[in-house]
Amino acid sequence: LAHYKGGARLTRPDLTVSAREIRAFLNEKDKDSSLEKAFADGSVEIIQVSPERTRKGTSEHAQYYTADERVVLE
Repeated sequence: LAHYKGGARLTRPDLTVSAREIRAFLNEKDKDSSLEKAFADGSVEIIQVSPERTRKGTSEHAQYYTADERVVLE
């Protein structure tokens, strides 16, 4: 678990998550150290860019799951 406070930004190839606080969960030791999921809290802003469009979402809490590239805004 990596916990970032005081304003944080998570950048993926087509996704940027900005928030006051981000908790990034890494894969188990027997797999690799890549990102499994991330939870963001406080003034969350998510921007997803693709060739077809750019999408932007805001909330107070968000969850990002890398396995199925799913974002949940609450």
